[in-house]
Amino acid sequence: MKLTHKELVKKISQNSRVDEDIVNRVLKALHFSITDAIETEGDIVYLQNIGSFTLRRRKGKVDVLTGTPRETEDKLYISFRPSRGLKIWRV
Repeated sequence: MKLTHKELVKKISQNSRVDEDIVNRVLKALHFSITDAIETEGDIVYLQNIGSFTLRRRKGKVDVLTGTPRETEDKLYISFRPSRGLKIWRV
């Protein structure tokens, strides 16, 4: 099951008894801060008991299905690696 941003905001709001608007702002600020730290400064962002975010490069591929090789460019993406504490959370 996938959890959308809106559903996550609602769950956090219910569990913490904080207004949904405030939770939404905090999550957007967290997203912006992580993205900014990774893209502009090249840092590794580590959130204790959650995981780490790093910037990685996906190597371009060659398309041979059409019969003519066509190269795609390398792409940068943000990778998430869960911490050991997140892996052992029990439901």
